[in-house]
Parts: sequence; C-alpha cells; structure tokens
Amino acid sequence: MSMTRRTILTLALIFWAGFANARAERIEFAVEFVNANGTPHGDGEYQSTGTLVLDGNGLSYELLLVGRFSSAEIRGPGNIRSRGNPGLDLGPAMIAIHPPCLLTCEPDFTFFFGHLSLSGPQINHLLRDLYYISIDNGAVLGIMRRL
Repeated sequence: MSMTRRTILTLALIFWAGFANARAERIEFAVEFVNANGTPHGDGEYQSTGTLVLDGNGLSYELLLVGRFSSAEIRGPGNIRSRGNPGLDLGPAMIAIHPPCLLTCEPDFTFFFGHLSLSGPQINHLLRDLYYISIDNGAVLGIMRRL
C-alpha cells in the first residue's frame, strides 16, 4: 500500500470515528404536557412531565401523566396544530396508579417508559423539533424541548 493511500485510509477512518462519536452524543429532551386547548396538563399541585434521551439511534422515554391514559405515540413530522401522522408507538401504559380515596382523593397517575430504535430520518425529524407526543389520540399533547 502506498503512503498516500495509507494516509487517505487513515484520515477516512479518523473522520468516520469522529462522526460516529459525534452521533453517539446523548441528547436530552424535556416534555411539557398540555391539554388539547393548550392549558398545562395536571391537577392542582400535580403536573404531567416527561423526559426523552437520544443516545446514538436509541431513544429512551419516561412519561409521567396525571390521570388515567391508555396509549402514547410520537407523531409527526409536523407540529401539534397540524396533527402529524402517527409515527412511533410508545405502547400501552406500563404502570397505572389509582390511589384509594380516604379523606381526599389524590389523582390517578399513568407511566409510560421504554426504549425505541430510530432510523436516520426519524433522528433528523426529532432533532429538528418536528415530532410531538400524543396521549390517547390527542387528549393530551407533549411538546418536546431539547435541554
């Protein structure tokens, strides 16, 4: 192998390794949940919240919602007003809690959590803020913001 070819191959490998490491950067998102009318979703002192972490092509998610819900999905590309296409199914609720009522009733809580593998275009849409979260077909909407 000539010196020139070896140098080009070495530079290509260094570039590829740098690109792979840059792509593997962990990117965190906070989720702000709102009702369909745009008001914050919650019940008094209890507010719905969520986090997503993009690590390479893997997306981990943890969503805590005030109330009882059955389904969650990431929709888009588009924004909340455009009612984007269904994209990534976050599955059924993993945990639903209905606290017993004694003197006062605490609200119900629903948890969604898991991990998805994303394609290149899906990662690009996520990074360009073209996705949002839909709970129970739009009853509650989640706006994802990069931290």
